Amino acid sequence: MLPSCQQGWFGAACEEECVNGLVSPIGSDNCVCDPGWVGINCDVECSHHGSIVSGECECDVGWRGDFCDIPGCPGVTEDCTGHGDCNSELHECSCYSGWTGVTDGNGDIDPLLNACDLPDCPGSPDCNGQGTCDDSYTTPRCVNCTAGWMGPGCENVCDADHGEQSPMNSGVCLCDSCYTGKGCNLECDGHGSCVSGTCQCDVGWRGSKCEVPGCPGNETDCSQHGVCNTAIHECTCTPGINCKVIHNA
Repeated sequence: MLPSCQQGWFGAACEEECVNGLVSPIGSDNCVCDPGWVGINCDVECSHHGSIVSGECECDVGWRGDFCDIPGCPGVTEDCTGHGDCNSELHECSCYSGWTGVTDGNGDIDPLLNACDLPDCPGSPDCNGQGTCDDSYTTPRCVNCTAGWMGPGCENVCDADHGEQSPMNSGVCLCDSCYTGKGCNLECDGHGSCVSGTCQCDVGWRGSKCEVPGCPGNETDCSQHGVCNTAIHECTCTPGINCKVIHNA
């Protein structure tokens, strides 16, 4: 027959104390814990991995569950904030591309505080200080680069004097007349000069932006009086035509 223990005690010899709870039913060995307490004697606060605040457990970093008894990782509302993989044994996150966490005093990621909750766009600083790191995307990206810049990290030139990124955030720089190159910073393809919005090509180059290799000549290569070697910009004249091999018209 079980002993009739005083309230708050239980066990074969009434030797076990129900520290933060009530024995229920009376006379049993069942200690029903108050909110936040666990253990046979209800004497372990939040499984030793947190503290009770307003009747609920607030878990230490890296622990989850109503009683902080589930190993996990740092994170906002969920392990690694949903932006990384959690090693619950080590309580450490491996962040997905575009996300990072708190750094320590040396500027390195602190594995015990890394919650993968901070957007990490290309560039140092993010977007090279020339745009906005938008974390509304699954993988944060740079948007709205300042005039003259474009690209994933706002690191590529789009010469604001001779071109414009269009559409915005596309990484495509549309050039004004005379200018070429990914960043619209090459005048007449490097083979001429811009005069009143039109390229005046150097000898041996043709095309609206001097992008076509050719030979000297009056309006046409070799003035239609020879054969053009575009690789070296030289004419071989038709027999009977009085001209030089190099820089002839």
